[in-house]
Amino acid sequence: MIERVHFKNFRALKRADLKLGPFNLIVGPNGSGKSTALQALETLAQPGRFNFAQLVTANPTADEVAIEVLWNQKGHPDTALSYHHEGRGGGRIGFTAEEAIGFAF
Repeated sequence: MIERVHFKNFRALKRADLKLGPFNLIVGPNGSGKSTALQALETLAQPGRFNFAQLVTANPTADEVAIEVLWNQKGHPDTALSYHHEGRGGGRIGFTAEEAIGFAF
């Protein structure tokens, strides 16, 4: 089960954490990031589908987009999956999975 998602400069979410449980209901006003949180999972599933300009926040100085997901499978330690997209000119896309004890952003 996904326990937490951390966002950095991802669309409407400049820097945010989304903690999840067995059942989740995401509510909020327009433009607060509800759809963005779900689009982050789509980005993890299809990392090459979007370019930097489609993912980055409106912050003109942002040079990196990052999503980190922490989940726990029964009997297994916490595992992290990270997505990083750097640079407005195409830059580097990185995708890593590893055991984790926390987030380092």
